[in-house]
Amino acid sequence: MKSVWRQPLFLIGFSIIAFFLGGSFVFEWIFGNVPKQTFFIEENGRAVEGPPISPSLMHPLGTDQFGYDMLAKIMLGAKYTIFAAMAVAALRMLIAIPLGFVMVRIYNVNALGLMH
Repeated sequence: MKSVWRQPLFLIGFSIIAFFLGGSFVFEWIFGNVPKQTFFIEENGRAVEGPPISPSLMHPLGTDQFGYDMLAKIMLGAKYTIFAAMAVAALRMLIAIPLGFVMVRIYNVNALGLMH
């Protein structure tokens, strides 16, 4: 059996999740837990754009209708989304493993759902 750490698809998925999880904590540590808000962009003393602001160097993913930076919102919320998904997966395993054990031992059902 191949080690899970030698499978490229696992490594790609794990790297993406680890990047966003680690990045979320680092982003909050550096920039704080409130995303940057821009009310309008000025050029030569005139307001040229208001929220939602288009993507630019200052806001790589733009802003929402209230002027909050979308990249900051994604990075700050990533840890909550990943932890919630991990909690759901753990809960599913806590339910499925005992239920599968009961189905095999008591009701004599195999993996295909057929009685032996």
